[in-house]
Amino acid sequence: MTLRGRLIAVAALVAVLLGSGIVILVRSRTPDCTVVAPRPALAPELRALGDFDQAYDAGNVAALEDAAVRAASALHGDLIGTTPEAPVAVAAAARGSPDALVVPLRSHLAGSGPPPLAGLVVFLRDCQGRAYFDTVEDDASTQPALATFPPVTREQAAAQLGSAGLRLEYATSPLRPQWVTVTAP
Repeated sequence: MTLRGRLIAVAALVAVLLGSGIVILVRSRTPDCTVVAPRPALAPELRALGDFDQAYDAGNVAALEDAAVRAASALHGDLIGTTPEAPVAVAAAARGSPDALVVPLRSHLAGSGPPPLAGLVVFLRDCQGRAYFDTVEDDASTQPALATFPPVTREQAAAQLGSAGLRLEYATSPLRPQWVTVTAP
């Protein structure tokens, strides 16, 4: 085989490999998914702890709660010792914005009644079910103290909106969500 024949064979092989790669990439993409969770700009305290620039499995509640407590404790000294609650799913109102998981942190200070919320930790989700750390809100000194997140329960919202088909969504911040109806009342 001549040099020219070998070059043509190599070029054909490269074209087939590139074509196969493109087909695999197109088939592996998630349909109707344009959401890419933004990578956080981490504070030095979080960089020192490590793993906050990586994705978490959004279905692994224990890992999200652990990460929430570690991030809150590193960034805000008054959140050390808080107890995480189950993550609350908050949908994005705008198409192309990431959905969120908000982990409420219950205060360790005892008082009359249940302890108030001391902070909220936000993780943004992408289409593949990965959650990325976003931010911590310190609510330890908020007056009046937050009792629950979201402040309005699903039952209260259903009574006010006259619909059982509700969804918690945010327009500007996952920390300020509102209930919206997804079905006609």
